[in-house]
Amino acid sequence: MDNLAIVEFISENSVAVIPNEWISEDEQALKCYWPSNKVSQHIKRQEMPDIEKWKTYDIKLIAQTGTLGVIRRTVMAVMFIFLLR
Repeated sequence: MDNLAIVEFISENSVAVIPNEWISEDEQALKCYWPSNKVSQHIKRQEMPDIEKWKTYDIKLIAQTGTLGVIRRTVMAVMFIFLLR
């Protein structure tokens, strides 16, 4: 897997690993397209977002990387930081 990002969903106070292609930017904030079902499948296949059907959420970008190994280590660090909040 390449081109992944770790994002924080601001209103949800949660974190996810998503394909970079799911990230969109408007004048006010970063947004993430999010499918209504089969989320893991969409992520594993790094499918392009269906901008007509998927919801968008305000996000904060935590990290971007090109390899799954680096993302896994980064996720562990991020989760530790979230637990300390």
